[in-house]
Amino acid sequence: MLEDNITDTTLNNRLSALKRAIKVHTNYMYSKRDNDNLELFIRKDLVLKGLVSTAARPKPVAPLPVAEDLIYFLWACDKYQDMHPRARLQLSFSILLMCSLGTRPGEFVESDAWKHTNEGLLYKDVDVEYQDDQDYSGFLVKVRLRNRKGHRDYKKHAPVSFLTEEPSIRSACPVSYFLALALADGAFSKGNTLEELTAMKIQPGSLSYRFKFRPEVLGKPILRSICSDGSLSDSRVVTYSAFNNTLKGLGQRAGYEENLSAYCFRRAFARTIRKTATSQEQRQLMSHQGEQPMGYYTSGMVGIDC
Repeated sequence: MLEDNITDTTLNNRLSALKRAIKVHTNYMYSKRDNDNLELFIRKDLVLKGLVSTAARPKPVAPLPVAEDLIYFLWACDKYQDMHPRARLQLSFSILLMCSLGTRPGEFVESDAWKHTNEGLLYKDVDVEYQDDQDYSGFLVKVRLRNRKGHRDYKKHAPVSFLTEEPSIRSACPVSYFLALALADGAFSKGNTLEELTAMKIQPGSLSYRFKFRPEVLGKPILRSICSDGSLSDSRVVTYSAFNNTLKGLGQRAGYEENLSAYCFRRAFARTIRKTATSQEQRQLMSHQGEQPMGYYTSGMVGIDC
């Protein structure tokens, strides 16, 4: 049974968010001495007086089989009626994005730490190609992650990740969901259907064909809010709070005992790459500045039964 008090980890996370907000709105930065004193106050005063809990919480993990199960339930079994039909497409794409790339939610929807910025994954952050060579044949979606934690102020830091087709299981294909969202928005300069996109020919001497978006959609969020009247916003990105509630609700309806969150998928991604990637590659893929944070994702209990 966890204690009622806030944990030291949660307190430090909220303190970091507060300091970030102070920096954004006042341009004030805490000195190293200030940060050391705050850390000492939390560790010595608050913890020893029992005002802050150090209890460890279980860390549920949601690997690919869980993502596939959730998406199947969402489309085949879920009786919940979404306010707009796009909601299921957006949620399915988001789940596969987290599962495939280990992204934090604030990298594709509006982060709680950056409220009212309307920042998320925009069409200008994505390139779509059709590639045909000896290594791969099919649609390729390249995603630039501009909003990575700790790097938003550095415009040059926008790593590109790749999403490939999964023709053997379309229900778990992130490319299929993205194309469905983009076609519904009429986002492409040429091609209004999948058949028209597929008909585009690769030029002789080239190994790929790049599809262009219409200029007016480049600043548009791909994952957009559903208005109170059930209509789809044309410009407002999904907020983290709304996304988190939607994800948690899906997990509960699907019968999972642990609360489902974006970090369940991120932990699964971290455990997967730890088996195959070098330490440097792990830091790049997880957007960590050091090796210590990997322990936060690869330790703890597996709370989701898939």
